[in-house]
Amino acid sequence: MGLIKEFYTGFQLFSPIHLFENNAYYLRRINGEIVCGIQANPVHWKIKKLPGLSGKILLKFAPKIPRLKKLINPNNYQFLATEGIFWKKGFESEVSNLLEGILHETNHNSLLLWTDTQNLMLKKLPIKWGFIQKIKADNLISIVAKCNGYSKQEIEAIKNAPKYLSGFDMV
Repeated sequence: MGLIKEFYTGFQLFSPIHLFENNAYYLRRINGEIVCGIQANPVHWKIKKLPGLSGKILLKFAPKIPRLKKLINPNNYQFLATEGIFWKKGFESEVSNLLEGILHETNHNSLLLWTDTQNLMLKKLPIKWGFIQKIKADNLISIVAKCNGYSKQEIEAIKNAPKYLSGFDMV
């Protein structure tokens, strides 16, 4: 837990409450040293609508194209909802190996990562994102927080710092 907390120093809204649930926190070790990790919860959705023209096309044609059907089935989209990703400096390239290993081990074809627009850490990763990420634009969400009892300075600190996003809260 210490490595994760250290990684999210300076983030607002960090909570470890859903980390390590169902023994679904995965680690990558090199020579016994933990170098990266992530919580990956299996989830399934029925996708009724995706934004934009590419979303409409994807929903209409994905179930008819064999390779795409494997990635996205709108009536039963199975994926891994993630949170608590971290890596040690110098081991950014190992995150890709970790994610690919988790997908293989859990027999899933996709996972979702949510990140605050103020959090630029994922851009540091040398990951070759998959087909769906390449054809769609990132979707933005709004973060709503009830700040009863907080001072104006505390509220500003929350607004101006990157926020920790839990995949558990998104699904």
